Amino acid sequence: MAPEENPLPSVFELTPGFIVLGQTTAAITVTGEDFVAQSVVRVDGADRPTAFVNPTTLTFTPTAGDLSGAGTLSVTVTNPAPGGGTSGTLVLGVGYLAPTVTGLAPTNMLVGAAPPEIVVTGTGFHENSVILLNATTIEPTFISATELRVTPPSLLLSAATVLTLRVRQPSGVQTVGNAFEVRNRVPVITSLTPDSVVRGALATPVRVRGHNFVNGSVLLLDGAARATTFVDSTTLQMTLSSNEVATVGTRVLRASNPAPGGGPSDPMDVRIVVPAPTINTLTPASVAVGAAAQTLTVTGADFPSDAVISINGVDRATTVISGSSASIQMEASDFSSAGAIAVRVRAPARNAVSIASTLTVLPPSPSLGTPVVVNLVNNHIIADPTRPVLYASIPGTAASYANRLLKLDAVTGAVIDSLVVGSEPARMAIAANGEFLYVALNGSNAVARIRLSTFQKEIDLLLPDGGLSSTRAEDLEVLPGSSTRLAVSLRNLGFSPRHEGVVLFSGDTRLPTKTQGHTGSNRLAVGTTNEYLFGFNNETTEFGMRRIAVADDGLREVLTVGTSGNFNSDIEHSGTRIWSTQGTVYNDATFAPVGTLPSAGPLRPDVPLGRVHVLVGSEIRTYQHQTFSLIGTATVPDAAGLNTVIRVGTDGLAFGSGSRIVIVRGSLVGP
Repeated sequence: MAPEENPLPSVFELTPGFIVLGQTTAAITVTGEDFVAQSVVRVDGADRPTAFVNPTTLTFTPTAGDLSGAGTLSVTVTNPAPGGGTSGTLVLGVGYLAPTVTGLAPTNMLVGAAPPEIVVTGTGFHENSVILLNATTIEPTFISATELRVTPPSLLLSAATVLTLRVRQPSGVQTVGNAFEVRNRVPVITSLTPDSVVRGALATPVRVRGHNFVNGSVLLLDGAARATTFVDSTTLQMTLSSNEVATVGTRVLRASNPAPGGGPSDPMDVRIVVPAPTINTLTPASVAVGAAAQTLTVTGADFPSDAVISINGVDRATTVISGSSASIQMEASDFSSAGAIAVRVRAPARNAVSIASTLTVLPPSPSLGTPVVVNLVNNHIIADPTRPVLYASIPGTAASYANRLLKLDAVTGAVIDSLVVGSEPARMAIAANGEFLYVALNGSNAVARIRLSTFQKEIDLLLPDGGLSSTRAEDLEVLPGSSTRLAVSLRNLGFSPRHEGVVLFSGDTRLPTKTQGHTGSNRLAVGTTNEYLFGFNNETTEFGMRRIAVADDGLREVLTVGTSGNFNSDIEHSGTRIWSTQGTVYNDATFAPVGTLPSAGPLRPDVPLGRVHVLVGSEIRTYQHQTFSLIGTATVPDAAGLNTVIRVGTDGLAFGSGSRIVIVRGSLVGP
């Protein structure tokens, strides 16, 4: 009898139909029909050990080679002869599960902290899974299919940001992004400079020191964001406007860092305090030698109830009339000799004292002696503050001493020495300590620096180019408290307007930031502080008076007030006032006019001696510096046509910038 033929097997399903790489795989069940005890499962055509369960069920276990990489395997079942044959094909998948991330721990960190180890939990992780932080690929530590660990590189953590974390499988499948925040710290303020500002002050820079500041930190004044300059992680800067310090009280300052993290610091108080007393007028403002005992009334502002008036540093019994007025009794002995009496008002409780105002004691008949005339063509003259000499810059067209700087005896006018300084020496400026003299050179774009102890030229300070034209120094001033910080007003050659801004030299270095050109500070003056200087536009009808702030990188205009000035007028500073050659006198804090001199012309204010000298034609007119009342006059014929008036010693004036230099002395000038 012939053996019975085996049927042709059929296959329906594999369980499981997908194997995850790297995971232990149990036997795979093949479901179908017409299986026999000798049926064999084949994977990609190769026999695999097969277990017969029943005619509809077989099992087999894939080999390590079957699971060596991601892909698909072809699975068939073969029944032996007689009959039999091979079934259709089922597909067995081998690869990676799509991963998921269910949590991060921690989810954030602070800028500057040590990089943390982030525990990533989820599903479907594999030994070959990688972490993506933004676009940076990082090999994590594989813990299990549900946990990975990763430490971010420090480079990604240097600034506040939100990083996107993903898990990616070798197949390219990756999770959705999870946020990991690098957070700004809360800033801390430790000090303010200044921490108090007097009421009514002009725009005041405030330096804020502390830590945890970032580029993007904002200073909040009473909760309102202010324009803030980030200097470094320990320093921020802002400017208090004049409106913000107009009233005595306390302003609250905070620093705030942006998100992520960040937020406002604890508060720090900025105190707006009552300023030192201010003297506006003295009554009388001047007396004659030998005057009788009389009452001196002082008017001004911010006088406390315990105000004390001092005379030449000695307190006097004081009657306080109001917050703006007080008086003392002057004795006849106070007026025994001509000179200047320094009057101050002191506020004992707040340890503040006013700037001195001058009570002038006039000689019986103020006069000038015989002038000394030096016939030298000169572009400019200036007095040495520490030596009894004058300096004169001589143009290249002069018959004698062309292109030289002359040192002259301040009494006789005799030439002591001469120095070749460069082409067309002109305007000059001198340090208050007498160390350096600076000479503008109209024949080149430079300023010569002269060391006065040796009377030798040290260096040419080169001016910046004006773009369409070379530049020259129109005016220059040495800042108070320094012999090497020089402000130079620039002009171009041949264009209108001529102004090219004001530049600052610190030593041999020209600082990068200068004021704007076109309409600006053609003329300069310095006051008593090295934080500001003053400028005036005498070229266009704007006639603006300017306050120029001095910073580490140069100069910036911070206040401009239009005036009733005129073309080619100049300014000088003395006391707390700016004196214009056209006659108007301005408060140096607000630029508000405080009065007008009866005469206009080249002038020399001398507040410490209570005088202002104005050259009108060939006549010198001397006025009391507060009341502008006339003290006296003198005719100096040889001074006619000259445009510069300078102080020489305690009782002298010199006139120059023309065809000659004239020196005069006498009681009209000083004691």
